[in-house]
Amino acid sequence: MGFKNLVLSTSALVIMPVAAMAMDDGNWYLGLGAGASFEHDADFTRGSVRNDVDFDWGWSGEAALGYRYGNGFRTELEFSYKGNNDVDSISGTLTPNGDSRSWSGMINVLYDIDMFDDTRFMPYIGVGAGIIRSEYDRVGPCCGLSTFVDDTDTSFGYQGIAGMTYRATDTVDLYANYKYTSAFDPEYNAIAVTNVDADYDVSTIMAGIRINFGAPAPMPAPVAAMPEPAPAPVPESSRTYLVFFDFDRSDLTPEAREVLRQAAEDAKNGGAIKVEVRGHADRSGSDTYNVRLSQKRAQSVRSELGRLGLPVSEIATDAAGEREPLVPTADGVKEPQNRRAEIMYVK
Repeated sequence: MGFKNLVLSTSALVIMPVAAMAMDDGNWYLGLGAGASFEHDADFTRGSVRNDVDFDWGWSGEAALGYRYGNGFRTELEFSYKGNNDVDSISGTLTPNGDSRSWSGMINVLYDIDMFDDTRFMPYIGVGAGIIRSEYDRVGPCCGLSTFVDDTDTSFGYQGIAGMTYRATDTVDLYANYKYTSAFDPEYNAIAVTNVDADYDVSTIMAGIRINFGAPAPMPAPVAAMPEPAPAPVPESSRTYLVFFDFDRSDLTPEAREVLRQAAEDAKNGGAIKVEVRGHADRSGSDTYNVRLSQKRAQSVRSELGRLGLPVSEIATDAAGEREPLVPTADGVKEPQNRRAEIMYVK
């Protein structure tokens, strides 16, 4: 594949999902991380002469400004440094010397995989493309002569990403990830000889923190139980409870667990014969996504009630999506009280 085709195809992977999600609602975040970098063995080639260069571990740092959409996708502009990768060995020489480093700017597209119910952990995957400025500092002797590669090259770069996020609070995420980053066809000048073709491929293991801006404010403490409904539409033996959720989440908060504990105890003491759980979402994100999210919330409540001793087979679930807001809002508005599940039991 030619350089132009590689640039176009990788750019399409980055730009198309961003364009498709441009109208979704979400929030900005700032990420900062640090960790270890490992440059993979590089082939230094000049004509028919090739030397294999092996490197030691170094360190890496990164900063990213990102935007989180309401459907699991994120995009971010990432700047990173990878360096202090000293040369460990060079084939054909007993006196290896030099080190390497790089600076890069990448546009990443990532997807948070909501595969765990009732947990603050969220795995994610992603790809990125951008510019890498790589530097070899007096790497040698190599290339068939007693000379050294001492130059920088700016080239197109790309990377693959896999990681795990831990939602510490509404505004703070902790993360760890692995990245494989590669520069496309770099070329460097060697002292006293013609240009040298080389590789620049680096793996990094990072840990860091993300600060979420515009994340929903902490919800007011949920009411343990709603007032008894009017006798006419609902029997006196029925009772309704509400639990609330964080933005774009289906895991239960400590406050929600306490409400469900009380609801389960009341249902068992009152001899409930039927329990219904109805999940809801606010109006940020698409209607289709919100129906799925509200169903996950209902399932989380159902699982917790089952753990608390209610027969799961007698707990029915339903998903209302964004269609039945507790607080009416315009489309796209984040409203904490609409991110809820309603639990009703009937004797």
